[in-house]
Amino acid sequence: MISSLLELLFYKVFCKKRKLKLILVVFFALIFIFGVYLRDMNYAKRKVNATEMKIRNIRILVLTYKENKGFLPQRLNDLNESNFRKKNFEDAWGSEYNYKITDAIKEKFIIQSAGQDKIFFTDDDLFY
Repeated sequence: MISSLLELLFYKVFCKKRKLKLILVVFFALIFIFGVYLRDMNYAKRKVNATEMKIRNIRILVLTYKENKGFLPQRLNDLNESNFRKKNFEDAWGSEYNYKITDAIKEKFIIQSAGQDKIFFTDDDLFY
């Protein structure tokens, strides 16, 4: 009788520990998956932020070029010819920026990144 009680007690404790281990494994697996998801979201956000900053910097280069030469550059590579340092005009995803003068008289222009999908004129594009 005492041995059967001990066996029953051992079985209940062992099963509870087993369930606890299973719960802990599932819990840590979910935390890991959630962490990977958050990391990927942060990585994508950092790329967007880096591209937005680069667009602002290119805008400053274009305006400086205009100030020095009296007109807007026809293409972004013209900025390299007037600058001591060669600039890399690619966004965070490795695509070249689309630069276009929209109104030469008013000296308006756009700088466009194709975004994560690397296709221009889609919802994820970034503009100045």
